[in-house]
Amino acid sequence: MTQDMTREQAAELTNRCVTILAAAIDRDADAAGREITQIAETSGDAGVFCVATAVAEAVRRSAYPYNGTASVQMLTGGEPEDLSPDLRAELFAARFLAAHVNGDSQTAMALFRAPILAEDDEQACRNVAALVNLAASIARHQLAGESS
Repeated sequence: MTQDMTREQAAELTNRCVTILAAAIDRDADAAGREITQIAETSGDAGVFCVATAVAEAVRRSAYPYNGTASVQMLTGGEPEDLSPDLRAELFAARFLAAHVNGDSQTAMALFRAPILAEDDEQACRNVAALVNLAASIARHQLAGESS
């Protein structure tokens, strides 16, 4: 996870994060997913974690500009493991975003690494896609508010 990046690599990853968010805001899940997959293939877990963190930071800066806190209160009716993969991904997205907004990087990292440690790459990708979709939904909501 602590792979050193050159400035060029960091700039490229930043541009790809913007591409992912733009695609998600435009409701083009396929394009966002392709970009996340390419990052996973070229940069591994470290690159995908950078994407997750960048997406969460974009939401924090736009939705919580005054360093407010976010909380997640969700009743699931069971343990996260009992949920469908899609619901687990949505739960991850809400929890990861709240941890990031609240400055709890250790929880964010633990949430991100859980499916990786369980060798469930499919769930890990599904989690990041759900985070991107959550960020896009928040961005669309804010854009709609600005145009009113």
